[in-house]
Amino acid sequence: MKNYRIVLLDQRGTGRSTRIESATMALFADGQAGADYLSHFRADSIVADCEHIRKTVFGGVRWETLGQSYGGFLTLTYLSQAPEGLAACYVTGGLAGLSATADDVYRRTYPRVAAKNREYYQRYPADRDRIARIAERIGAGDVLLPDGDRLTVRRLQTIGIDFGMAPGYDNVHWLVDEAFPIRSALVRCFPGLGHVADLL
Repeated sequence: MKNYRIVLLDQRGTGRSTRIESATMALFADGQAGADYLSHFRADSIVADCEHIRKTVFGGVRWETLGQSYGGFLTLTYLSQAPEGLAACYVTGGLAGLSATADDVYRRTYPRVAAKNREYYQRYPADRDRIARIAERIGAGDVLLPDGDRLTVRRLQTIGIDFGMAPGYDNVHWLVDEAFPIRSALVRCFPGLGHVADLL
């Protein structure tokens, strides 16, 4: 680009930064020690990292930020903590509300979440039973994620965050549809054997 050099930072806990995983947290003697460690991943620490990079790598030149979602939240923290380091800020999402309380936000959010769930099940009615079966299987307590963390029903529910994105319903459906691959393959290859596949 002619006028800008774009710097994409891996904020603490993401990308090439040290990740936070269950194995990492298990190393701490107790919950307080783990909480103390996690306090280093807050927005104020990330802004301090940015300021260190700005001063040591870029000679202290003031820079501009572009914040989307969490990046917008970080920009607000940056403006509060080190405004002298910023020439301009562009925020496309992540601005905190000025007057709404958390209760106000949740009061408005719950009906929208319920509506999104209804839309999903209208689009993919068979997934209601599939998701119930997945939850039942997870409830057995021995389903582990690739990083060793235990998958819980509550954690499974977080996939619904995709309902706020354009292909979200499809993404969740494909994930749910392939949860029991033998059943899916049988139904695709032998549609007449759906009743047998349901036993799997």
